[in-house]
Amino acid sequence: MSFESIGPYRVTAADHIACTLILSFVLAARGLRIISATVTGFLLTVVGLGLASGNVPVAGVAALALFYLFIIKPVSRAIAGRGEAHLAWDAEGIVADTDYVRTLYKWATIDAFRKVGSRLFIMISGGRALIVPDRATNPDNMRLLTAHLADHQITV
Repeated sequence: MSFESIGPYRVTAADHIACTLILSFVLAARGLRIISATVTGFLLTVVGLGLASGNVPVAGVAALALFYLFIIKPVSRAIAGRGEAHLAWDAEGIVADTDYVRTLYKWATIDAFRKVGSRLFIMISGGRALIVPDRATNPDNMRLLTAHLADHQITV
């Protein structure tokens, strides 16, 4: 059983923002999720205390840091762009093709996967993820992909 090839499709700024949030708080290793939650909690606390005490510049800097981490940085990845993506099944793993590189992600390097909303996130060792939006393929093919991932890995 294998899925049909997926793509070509573009990963949008919204896809990158969603990926940053999912990786930071859902799919990353436990230690990284704790660090993400701690940093986010600290910055939100600084924003709240800054606003409550009337120290708007401090609140603004903390809010800007959150904005940078979860909006600006992911959007800049999308703007830099890697062109269109194309995914294909291989007996050894998933092959991802872009305008610049062709990569084989062997099954052993796929840590986990999770469908969140209209996107499938496939966590790759080293803190990377493949983003597969629903718009890139038909529902049956997406089900085949997730079934094939389930045969090789665990979901989180």
